[in-house]
Amino acid sequence: MARAPLRPLLRGRRPAAAAPALALLALACLAAAAAERSGPELLQAILANPSPVKASGFFNLTPGEIAGLTEVLIARMDKGMDTVAASRANASWAATMQPNVESDAFNMVVGNVITMPASISPDEAARNASLAASDRLSQWAVDAALRTDVYEALKAFNATPEARTLEGERARYLRDGLRAGRRSGLELPAEKRDELKGLLKRMAKLGLDFQACLDADTTSLSFTPAELNGTSPEFIESHPKDPKDPSKVVLTVKYPDYMPVMEDCTVESTRKALEFAFNNVCSGENSKRLDELVALRAQVAALLGYPSWAAYVQEELMAKNPQRVDSFLGELRGRLLQLRDQQLAVLLDIKARDRAAAGLPADPAIRSWEVSYYSNQVAKRDFNVDKQKLKEYFPLEHVMPEMLSFYQGLLGLRFEADEQLTKDAWAPGVKGYRVFDSSSGDPIGAFYLDLHPRPGKYGHAAMFPLQSPSKLYGANESRPQSAGGVAALVCNFPASTATQPSLLPHDDVVTLFHEFGHLTHQLLGRTNLSAYAGAAVDTDFVEAPSQMLENWPWEEEPLRRLSKHYITGERLPDDMISQLVKSRNANGAIFNSRQLAYGLFDQSIHTRPPASSAAAYAATLADVAGVLPQNGTNPAARFGHLIGYDAKYYSYLWSQVFSADMFDTRFRKEGIFNPKPGRDYRNDILAPGGSVDPDVLLRRFLGRDPNQDAFLRSLGLEAAANGSRGAGAAAAAESGGGGRPPTARALAAASAAAAAAGLMALVR
Repeated sequence: MARAPLRPLLRGRRPAAAAPALALLALACLAAAAAERSGPELLQAILANPSPVKASGFFNLTPGEIAGLTEVLIARMDKGMDTVAASRANASWAATMQPNVESDAFNMVVGNVITMPASISPDEAARNASLAASDRLSQWAVDAALRTDVYEALKAFNATPEARTLEGERARYLRDGLRAGRRSGLELPAEKRDELKGLLKRMAKLGLDFQACLDADTTSLSFTPAELNGTSPEFIESHPKDPKDPSKVVLTVKYPDYMPVMEDCTVESTRKALEFAFNNVCSGENSKRLDELVALRAQVAALLGYPSWAAYVQEELMAKNPQRVDSFLGELRGRLLQLRDQQLAVLLDIKARDRAAAGLPADPAIRSWEVSYYSNQVAKRDFNVDKQKLKEYFPLEHVMPEMLSFYQGLLGLRFEADEQLTKDAWAPGVKGYRVFDSSSGDPIGAFYLDLHPRPGKYGHAAMFPLQSPSKLYGANESRPQSAGGVAALVCNFPASTATQPSLLPHDDVVTLFHEFGHLTHQLLGRTNLSAYAGAAVDTDFVEAPSQMLENWPWEEEPLRRLSKHYITGERLPDDMISQLVKSRNANGAIFNSRQLAYGLFDQSIHTRPPASSAAAYAATLADVAGVLPQNGTNPAARFGHLIGYDAKYYSYLWSQVFSADMFDTRFRKEGIFNPKPGRDYRNDILAPGGSVDPDVLLRRFLGRDPNQDAFLRSLGLEAAANGSRGAGAAAAAESGGGGRPPTARALAAASAAAAAAGLMALVR
């Protein structure tokens, strides 16, 4: 998952950087000091220092420093907006638009100083201060987006002869700003704008609180070793003993604890109890927040003249409207469910044999706490794939350098570990790297790897953008500077123990390739304007490049290179590789029907808001995934994608159309280690970022319009003989000139209010 940057909340001006500046570049002078620094001192330090990456102090601000910098930044942004508004009488690119361009990249970096600690800081006080700052900035963003004086200045510039001569990114920038103004309600009467403001501020608060509840969760359960039968001894020994009952160990509901139990534990009551706790995280609070959010989104859409929240959101994506999304999901549903039923029947057969052997009565259904377990049994029985044994061949200390080597060769890069970046990172164990072009040696950017769980940390796997790469970095366009991209990979892979290193399940190897794909997307953007740089693309395309890169850890030669037994040093045997590759689509219809259910649920509640999101979720999962959630739980309350990916979850399946087509058409045919399609992928798909519509990028890379053939084959379904052109491919081929406005894109993850308003150029 690519976490959207926060640049629309945080816009200001940054000086030209020393060439070529890297991301944290302007923050060199945030060196840790004994005394707490005031907001003005911090901002002046940032403004004064354009040297290359030195992150000292960047990630370790005190709560007081976070609060002070927030207020100074808001004052700075208000002043910048006043300047733009004052240009109305003499509107020009230089007076009205260039101030936004200059501020974009700088404010993204400063914004992450303030807001990223909420998700990554080891210090609870800093996390709370960062969360409060995020709330403050979200509330400010609503006010800023509804400033009619700034919007009138943009309209005044749009009426000038100069505006009519704009081309490329500049024309797009102006167009998107004007559209964002309309979508933010600035054409509404004053009383309606006031009503909209109240709704958006409430949405911002609800969205932040929803995610904060998930991040802060500390749910745990205790089990005896017997109750964890089937999991490995190393797994059990890696967990702390329960101080109240030392015969038990304590498990959280984080994925490194949760998945091994759900896949391997033979004790049904244990799986059921852990799954109940997992799907009850924040159930009480977030159930209410979600129902209110869905209702407010519908109100905002109606106020802005849209029939639904889905119509509002999807207007500016590849899909363009809910009808195309409904058609795509509906067609896929019709194709997928028969295969799903066949695969569930196989699970039921194994379950029936287990229950008969144990002398238990028959149970005619697969329960929610049984899906992963019996899917794993199928992999063992039909493909001889033992996930416990398999992960012994994937120690993280070997997988990581092999994966980095793969990306370097495919994309023409060189990565160098950097001691100073590592030393100045936000937590022990986080590692920093610099990135260079392998041919020219030119610096490109930097990245951080934060790979293991800790209390209070973001609980999934995601790429966090820290700075967007772009060419027009400084104020003087006659001497354009380059800003390098910087990003962090934040994951929760199993940590090493006293007896063994960190061992990755194969699923985690695939996740690592996926998320690093997002990171390279962020680093390798080469646009003029930072608003369109890196992974700042339409949400229903942003997953496609990373999904394509998931293919490599399913291919035989990459698996040989990635594997090395943590004790013997042996590569994964050929027979195990062959069986693992064959197992890829085993139970694929079960997994994809669940993805389809999530997409249909998201689409449904944002088209026709239900009385209860919990009831709607349960009904959709039962109908489409074929499995009811456990009684007394509400998994929708922990469905974090509903904050930021609301009315967009269909994107995961939609973008698979493009990822499958790219891989099959270029890499499978030309060679998966061939640098030629790798370079084309870098130049045609990654470099343009959001400056060019995705359908144009795809045609360049594929040499034709995309189709669904490879996608349907990947699902185990028949493709049309003449080349399928289902809803996803049709939307790609037909969409024209309508990429997502950069501010709406960025605000999606920052707050529900920002996503609601489409707040964009107006809050640069």
